[in-house]
Amino acid sequence: MSTDPLQIAIDHFRNGRLTEADNAFNAVLLSNPDNIDALNIGGMTLFKLGRHDDAVKRLQQALGLNAKNPGVLMNLGMVQRDRGLIDAAEECFAAALDLDPENELISNTLDSLHRQPITGAPGALQGAHAPERQIYMSATVSLLSDRPSPLNILEIGSYMGASAITWAKALDKLYDGPGSLTCVDPWDGSGDAGYQADVRGALESETAYNVFRHNISTCPDAVPVLVQRGTSRDILPNLETASFDIVYVDGSHLSADVQYDLQEGDRLLADDGILCGDDLELQAHECDLAFARNNSETDFIADPKTGRKYHPGVTIAVFDFLGTVSAFSGFWAMRKMLEGYQPVDFQTASGIFPTHWPAEFVELAKQAVVRDGYLANIVD
Repeated sequence: MSTDPLQIAIDHFRNGRLTEADNAFNAVLLSNPDNIDALNIGGMTLFKLGRHDDAVKRLQQALGLNAKNPGVLMNLGMVQRDRGLIDAAEECFAAALDLDPENELISNTLDSLHRQPITGAPGALQGAHAPERQIYMSATVSLLSDRPSPLNILEIGSYMGASAITWAKALDKLYDGPGSLTCVDPWDGSGDAGYQADVRGALESETAYNVFRHNISTCPDAVPVLVQRGTSRDILPNLETASFDIVYVDGSHLSADVQYDLQEGDRLLADDGILCGDDLELQAHECDLAFARNNSETDFIADPKTGRKYHPGVTIAVFDFLGTVSAFSGFWAMRKMLEGYQPVDFQTASGIFPTHWPAEFVELAKQAVVRDGYLANIVD
């Protein structure tokens, strides 16, 4: 076992012990602040810990010692990419490639910069359930595959664009005709008090919006994505009644906001269309309903009946507006019929894999969907 402090720090980093690695790199830099290896790998430790701004500072400090270090430039480019600063990332990758023109990793990373979605930004991966739910989202398009074109989707709450990519890919693969996606989100941190710190930071720093803009640029060219930046209360009243075939509610989780989005979503949804949404971990009959009502303006909390964490505002708003709904691992959907909203059934529907998510998340989603048996088919 090495006794060299730098090597100990590197070993922690390589074995995924990031907190220990950060402490060890800090100790090295305390005695040797110009150690470029400690600055470089220590910067990537901060990056993996989600401390992107601190990582940039440390990597820039390393470049101050050696501006022609391709490894440091490559690492700085990776951090800038996940912050949504694509131009800054491109500049770093290009400079690294100039210094090391035979490096295939740098070349491939630069080549794919504008074509690959970003999923590693701080706060982007909020749970392994999300790709699973997005398979069911895509299957909603399959249910409407025979609907006359165009098929128009409204997404209320887009954040960094992972779900927007899924909707666009579903339109491209599962619907034979033109379609469009309209994304509504303020991207400004308004109403984010209940969110985790990394999500708040991503919103308030414009990282979420920058990443969203990049991610929708990777959507299929055949699917136009229309961006409406503002709160749902600002934007939705200006949209045409019955102009959408799918309305997806995934904005604020507080009950009053969800109720508003459902009411406006109902107005905007055409007959025989589908109203759907995310974050329904527990329905009203599954939780302590009185507790949920008392906490309906709380974002995320544990239910005393089940011990499961859930979004009580979503539970209450969906129940009060629709009653019990057809739900699939937190994603819910109901079809608008003349006699009122009716449950949907995915037994004849196809879904797609959200391959823009990391492979390990997609594999977990595939296993869950196959296990649950709700879908007829999953398309690669």
